[in-house]
This record gives sequence, structure tokens and C-alpha cells, in this order.
Amino acid sequence: MIASWKIETNLKGYLVLLLMLETGVIGAFLSVDLVLFYVFYELMLLPMYFLVGVWGGGRRKAAAIKFVLYTLLGGVAILAAFIALYSVDVRDFVDQNVVKKEAAELRRTHPGMTEAESFKKVEVHSFDPFVLSRASQAAMLMLNGKMNLIREPSDKMKLDQQVEVLAKGVNREEAIERLNASPLCNRNFQYLIFLLLFVGFAVKVPIVPLHSWLPDAHVEAPTPISMILAGVLLKLGGYGIIRFAFPLAPWAAHELAWWVGLVGVVGIVYGAFVAMAQTDFKKLLAYSSISHMGYVLLGLAAWSGGERSQYWEWGLNGAVFQMLAHGITAAGLFFVVGVVYDRAHHREINHLGGLKEPMPVYSGASAILFFASLGLPGLCGFVGEFMTMMAAWNFAPWLAVPAILTTIITAAYLLWTWQRVFLGVNPATRGFGDATSREFIILAVFVFFAVALGILPGWLVFNWLEPSMSHWIQTLARLT
Repeated sequence: MIASWKIETNLKGYLVLLLMLETGVIGAFLSVDLVLFYVFYELMLLPMYFLVGVWGGGRRKAAAIKFVLYTLLGGVAILAAFIALYSVDVRDFVDQNVVKKEAAELRRTHPGMTEAESFKKVEVHSFDPFVLSRASQAAMLMLNGKMNLIREPSDKMKLDQQVEVLAKGVNREEAIERLNASPLCNRNFQYLIFLLLFVGFAVKVPIVPLHSWLPDAHVEAPTPISMILAGVLLKLGGYGIIRFAFPLAPWAAHELAWWVGLVGVVGIVYGAFVAMAQTDFKKLLAYSSISHMGYVLLGLAAWSGGERSQYWEWGLNGAVFQMLAHGITAAGLFFVVGVVYDRAHHREINHLGGLKEPMPVYSGASAILFFASLGLPGLCGFVGEFMTMMAAWNFAPWLAVPAILTTIITAAYLLWTWQRVFLGVNPATRGFGDATSREFIILAVFVFFAVALGILPGWLVFNWLEPSMSHWIQTLARLT
């Protein structure tokens, strides 16, 4: 909101759309129902379309349409997966009082039906991701020949603590028979669900080759919308893969883990090399985002079971931390571009230069954000990348090596960019004023978190993440 200070055209409409976008984002992150999540996920399209298409640059309409079409493509894939999952009978994984009520309703509508017949005919369908996760993970145990782990919870074990067990009071033999006939135990069905969810959310990450909407959207969007897009909206893709794709199709996720890692590495390398060739400041940062978000996929892909599950936990924690760190550095750097654009009215790196002399405070804050983005130890960008590389090395060294080497390319284009923009002498920029109080406040917030998360990652992030991340890893790792 503070970065939106320069928005003057149709301000009321801009603020309404911004609040709608916030509603969609918060709703998507808080939803624990598949349909509700999809509604909020798609709700974000409308305000983003107008925020880019009305307040954007010269090619704003084409960029807005491209963003909507790509995201709608991903949304259709997600919806198809959710509908397919709803078709699965999950009666053995829900509270059995629900089954009894359904059986009673069958007897009421079919007077001649006996109680035993009604119980056999009952089917329960749900959009609850936790119920569907339990069913999917039980199916993975079936596919991996670990049927002995499919059992009722004991008195010392709660259902939500061991998700592969059946609901209390379920007949184990009958449940296994039903599960064996379920689509979830069909390998092709598992592959289909995972690919639909992965592609649907990967569009938002974005992955190569479904990434081309991002540079256009960033270049044409106004500065505050670029900040939201890079800092928050891209993270919904990573969140969706963690929250839905892996738990709802775990067998396929495990089988395709190497390919997920490869997709992440391709994004890391491709984004870095293309960023190096850019002369538009915003487009360079857009391709840099593609490269940095590739580390998220690489960390998630490092699936390891047994004693080696610790490495996967490093990867998961690193992936989540990378999303947080990138949200800070990318949003901060897009604001850096916005500040210089307000003065120069262009984003051509080759026509800038010499900003350090007239704008020392702005240049110093920008340097910290640049160093954080390239992964300098002691700043936020280092922690997530380091953890994902450690996990990837223990999972598949041939995936880790190109990711590690790409950090050199990342450092090269970011340092080269900072040098061309801030160093030297340029008469065209000599008269620029330093950061105003408003701009300094925004930069100071980003600089503070870039430093704080780099110095105190455990206290600020991992202490909060550890319980849920450990449970997520333990739940999936023991299925293999």
C-alpha cells in the first residue's frame, strides 16, 4: 500500500481490486476444503487481470490476457484432479458415524433393504484434503506391499497423528478389499492426479516452459503489483504442490520425484542464463524469479525414506524458507526498480548508471537486497538454497551439481547489473534525488528482514516450521 503512493488514476477501483486480491490470497492459504480452495485460487484472477490491464504499461492488455489464460489452464487441471478425487469412496477414512447416517438414509429410501445391505452399499465422497490424504497414503501402502500398516488407530495413537491408518471401528479386511478396488490403487490414476495437480500449480511457480506469462506480467504491471506477484502469488504454486500434489498422490510423487527435481534444475539454469541476457531491469528480475523458484521444486523432490528422511526434511524446510526469502528479496528488488523508474521513466540497464553518487542511501539498501538475492551467507537468500542443495546432493548428486554451479551465474548477472546501474558517472542520472522518507521506510523493512532471516533463520522461521514439516515428512517418508 505504501508503494502504491504514485497510483492516482481511479484510486478507489485500484484499492477495491487490491482488497479482492488480498481476500483471494488469504482464503487460498486458509482453505481446508478443495472446492473452497479452488474458488479463492480462481478469485485472484479477476483483480490481477484488471490491476495489470488497467494500471500497467504499454502492452498491459496483452500481458493481462496471457496471465489469465495460463493461470486458467492451471486452474482447469487442478479442478479436474479435485473432481476425480471426489469420485473416490473414502468411507473407511471418515468418522464411522457418517457411514451409519448414510446407511440409515439408504434404508429410509429403500424400505426393503436390510442393515447389512445398506452398510455394504454406502459410499462416502469428500472434498476434505485430509481425508483424501489418508486414503491416498493407504493406497500407496497397498501399492508398496505394506498392507500391515493399514490398521485401526490404537488407544495411544490418534487418527490425525498417523494418517495411513483406517478410521476407528472399520473392518480391516473389508476395508482393504474396498481399497484394492479403488481408483487410488490404480497406478495410472495416481500418475494422472499428480500430473494434473503438479502442472496446475507449477504454472504459478512457474516452471519452464509454462513460464512465459511471468516476464510479460512483471514488465507491464505497476510496481506494487509486481511486488505482490513476486512476493506472494508465485508462492501459491509451491504451497499447492506441498499441500495438495504430494499428499493426494504420494505414490506417483515418489515415482516421479527425480523428474520433479529435473524440472526444478532446468528452471534454475534456464532462468539464470536468460536473466543474464536481459537489458530491461524488470525482465531480468522476472527471469531471476524463475531461477530462484526452481530451488523450491528441487528441495521438494529430494524424497528419501528411512534414516535418510532427514535429508528430505532439509529439502522441504529449505524449499519453504526459499519461498519466504524470495518473497522478501524479489518484492524489495521490484520496488528498487520502481524507485529508479519514477525518476528515469525507463528501465533500460544500459542507460542507467552512476546512481550511487546522487542516491547513496538508496544504493546501499539496494546492494543488500542484491547480495541477499544472489545467496550471500548471512543474508536470507543463502539459507534456503544451501538446504535444498544439501538435500539434492544426498538424493541425486547429478541434480545438485548444475544447481550449485548456477549460483555462480546468478552472482554474475546480479553483480553485473548492480555495477551497471549504480557505479560509474552518468550525467543523465546525476540530478536524481535520494530515497524519500516513504521510499526509505519500504526499503528499510525489506533490508531488515533480508538480514534478520539470514542471521536468525532458526528463531524466526524454523522453530515455527519444524513441527508441521517434521510431521509432513514422517507421514510420507514411512510409506516407501
